Amino acid sequence: MPQAQGWGGDLHCAQATLPLLTESVATVVIQHVGSPATALPWLSECARVLLPGGKLWLFALNPLSPYRRHWLGQAVSAHEPFSWRRSLRRVQLQTDALTLGLGARWQCDVDARLQRGAGIRAAYVLQAEKRRIPLTAIPTRAIRPALDVAG
Repeated sequence: MPQAQGWGGDLHCAQATLPLLTESVATVVIQHVGSPATALPWLSECARVLLPGGKLWLFALNPLSPYRRHWLGQAVSAHEPFSWRRSLRRVQLQTDALTLGLGARWQCDVDARLQRGAGIRAAYVLQAEKRRIPLTAIPTRAIRPALDVAG
């Protein structure tokens, strides 16, 4: 639970610091993290703990959805996917070009399948990956025996 100097409970950690080793987690799932600009410390911390090749899944409310009327007047904000992509890139995470829409479809039939693009669905998910250029061995030249040309 949030406290003045950080987070409290059975485990105490400073704000925007996860009690995990660097590059120790394969997948991070986050939601309700505020705005893309204010979430930069958290996104940076998530990038720190992700293994190279690790995935971050960010769930966010869709500002284009009619569902937003359910959270009007509350301290909930929704931001376009491109704002989140920009913030994820700022912390060195590579994002997928496609946003997946999820939640209510605003049709008569119920369809829980993911949708390509956020559309007007209630929420969307972005996937980002931590990429690093792997170290590669430098090939060595083959050692050739010296030829004796004197004859």
